[in-house]
Amino acid sequence: MIKLADVKEQSFRNLKDLRNCLAGRKVRDYEVPIDRFSIDEGGVLCTGPVEGQMAQSALKGLLGIYHIPWQFVKEECSSELLTHIIRQLGQDKRKLVRIQTVDDVVSAVMPANRQPMRHDTLVDWLGVKRPIHEATLHLSSLRITSVDRDSKEFLPGETFGYGWELVNNEDGWAPTESRQYIIRWACINGMIGLDKMSSLRRMPKSREPIFQSLERLGSVLDDVTEFKGLGNAVQWAVERQLGPEHEAVVSYLAGRLEGKATMIALDKITAASSWYELLNAVTSLARTHQLDMRRRYEFEGGRLVKWFSHQGRVRPPWQKKSCQECVAWN
Repeated sequence: MIKLADVKEQSFRNLKDLRNCLAGRKVRDYEVPIDRFSIDEGGVLCTGPVEGQMAQSALKGLLGIYHIPWQFVKEECSSELLTHIIRQLGQDKRKLVRIQTVDDVVSAVMPANRQPMRHDTLVDWLGVKRPIHEATLHLSSLRITSVDRDSKEFLPGETFGYGWELVNNEDGWAPTESRQYIIRWACINGMIGLDKMSSLRRMPKSREPIFQSLERLGSVLDDVTEFKGLGNAVQWAVERQLGPEHEAVVSYLAGRLEGKATMIALDKITAASSWYELLNAVTSLARTHQLDMRRRYEFEGGRLVKWFSHQGRVRPPWQKKSCQECVAWN
């Protein structure tokens, strides 16, 4: 694996501080022919007008253009082999690509026709006086959470708040989207993914004007609804043990998240643990990770809550089987 730029996340408690940070960044965009690309084993991308260390988001974008699987590069491909592959494939492609740099770090590589929403455009539209719970910035990725609804205590010391999560990506591959957001105040554990679909989703290859997307976003953020059945879901999860589902659900979560690392992190969860203890373990692990992986843990927490709300009367995600013929066809 080639060396990538190590860029730290930044957190903000208000949009004014976030906007000031965005204004202080040096962001540059370039369009260059892809046949001028080269990378060295130190992770430096050279294209003529651009030379700089790549972040992971930029490498993933470059791999996406070449249709090279990320897992192959991460787990199997040597630095020498990757630089050779990029050099060889680039000779056969004569198209323009767009590169973004942030403070001289190459943060994004995408097809030239992509139109991702800029972070500063989004924050300016929200307005710096809008109250938020937290904003997290990591190069091309921005996440803003807000808890607008009154908190509710479903159990002694177990208080939950409702709000929204808004994620924006400048990398040209991931969407701008909003979702319902729940937070457990005792440990500041967040949960998303309670609905199958996000309430707003704008892909960077969309031809919809950005300000038209923002108009749709306004109606979403102003109409936050609480998750019905959360109180009953929490009560049900507290009162029931994992029992014979223990092995299946932990294996499922490990497969969805970090494999063996997740299984080790959940080693204190046993068949005698309650479903609520499992939920808290999963969402607590989210806070130990950076933004992308944190949201994946929070998403699985939201899926657990969604299943709890049915009080075990529907088939859980870890018992659903995919059609092998469909998988092969895909």
